Amino acid sequence: MNNPSWSAGYVADAPYTLGFYPQMGPEHLAFVALINGYAAPLQPGMRYCELGCGRGYGTLLLAAANPDRQFVGVDFNPAHIQEAKDLAKRAGIENIRFVEMSFAELAASNDPDLTDFDIVALHGVYSWVSKEVANDVRHILRWHLKPGGLCYVSYNAMPGWAQVMPIQRLIREIAHRTPGDSVRKFSSARKLLEVFEKENIGYLKLNPGARNRIAQFQNLALQYLVHEYMNENWNPLLSPK
Repeated sequence: MNNPSWSAGYVADAPYTLGFYPQMGPEHLAFVALINGYAAPLQPGMRYCELGCGRGYGTLLLAAANPDRQFVGVDFNPAHIQEAKDLAKRAGIENIRFVEMSFAELAASNDPDLTDFDIVALHGVYSWVSKEVANDVRHILRWHLKPGGLCYVSYNAMPGWAQVMPIQRLIREIAHRTPGDSVRKFSSARKLLEVFEKENIGYLKLNPGARNRIAQFQNLALQYLVHEYMNENWNPLLSPK
């Protein structure tokens, strides 16, 4: 069961998908910094932390490709962290540490191995968490990222997600009324959305972006869809000017 008080409203009863996102790599981030006039911390011994590392696949690949650098993956979900630790052990990757910890716990941590990071990265986290958890992320960046360090953060942004917001709210409402785990709840909501699409309801006529989003559901993993749409605190953010 997904315990909202423990997970702060984030989906915890379904594992996240495995994925690697090249834009999170140190060299990619350094290139972006360089073309914008900023120095990049790519020295040997560089320290990299991924917040919300999930099952650790991406962080492990970066660690394997950069044996002269240190990597840390942090996630509150014990199943994710155990899987990541097991994979690191089987692969013989020693320059990485996985930590089962909330962002609030990391923000308050005095562990010397969990601070002074050159890069902190988080993908698919910031606009999916509560304001309190987002504040913990900012605290981590303030106190655990080195001066001059790099931060990568991705999030759902407005106005691009405006057409999808009613769909997400409907999914959540159906979830509250459906017994079972998050996958079952989402599957129930998806069936209703498919009926809406088939009947060509007025909302979809006026919002082709929303129609396209629903059409994509059949090509995406259920675990991804659950984590994308089922979190209590789903809040696309305004893009900075």
